[in-house]
Amino acid sequence: MAVRRCSLCSRTSRTHKISKVGICTTCDVALIYWRKKTSSQIVKRALQIESFQNRMTMLLGNVKRMPRKATRRRRAA
Repeated sequence: MAVRRCSLCSRTSRTHKISKVGICTTCDVALIYWRKKTSSQIVKRALQIESFQNRMTMLLGNVKRMPRKATRRRRAA
């Protein structure tokens, strides 16, 4: 049997249940959630996600490893 993929994301039938429609349960729940929202709320969220994506694109060009903070040893009482 071939591995089925969700048509909206990269999940497969090995990790998630894929419905007959071809979407996973996670995407199905998200669609139900967003169907209850107004168009202005959906557009506002889309713009917010676009802004986040632009920031991440900018940050990923300059990825640095954060230095680890030195921990203090507890004094023996």
